[in-house]
Amino acid sequence: MDGDLIPSPVRDAPFREPRYAPRRLEVTHREDGALVLQNTTPWSDQFSTTNAALDHWVEAAPDRLWVAERDGDGWRGVTFGEAGHRVARLATALKGLGLGPDRPLLILARNTVDHALIAYAAMRLGCPVAPLSPQYGQASADPARLAHATALIGPAAVYVEDGAAALARPKIAVASMLLQQTTRPRSGRQIERWRRAHPSPSSPTTPLSSETRC
Repeated sequence: MDGDLIPSPVRDAPFREPRYAPRRLEVTHREDGALVLQNTTPWSDQFSTTNAALDHWVEAAPDRLWVAERDGDGWRGVTFGEAGHRVARLATALKGLGLGPDRPLLILARNTVDHALIAYAAMRLGCPVAPLSPQYGQASADPARLAHATALIGPAAVYVEDGAAALARPKIAVASMLLQQTTRPRSGRQIERWRRAHPSPSSPTTPLSSETRC
């Protein structure tokens, strides 16, 4: 852009020189033309899992902001302390649904605060988490793609942001899921739980008989 088109107060404003971390990358050129990039930054064993890091900051800085997202004209933020509390409650609810190391969670939602909370809750149980683009569940999407993804993943539950909209899409049923509802604290949004309609003999699924609040 032509500098003359930029307003004077902006053009003349002082800017601090950006600070970049030193490059820690080794590049190996192979004879076949391939490039091998290797990060030489020493591996840190301070935290063995993402939840271990979360637990640390819950104790060290509970009031510090963890994640935030746009919410209308403002922001919706969650502190480390709030995140630790909500993740623990969500993990308890997911455990009650039978999720675990061999019972994955499929996330059919945007990258939001709720997405992060439910993902951390599942990982706290050692449960595999498979984020899937929400476009796969839209009315204009090919239902075969969602069915193929769920067949590969074999999720015990699916997290969606809008349960009413999901129920209105017949293609979601192609994924062989049944809908159950749960309520996230301090929010009008719904956490929807989908249970597999046709469990395999090696992965039994018990029906849900009551609403879980977490």
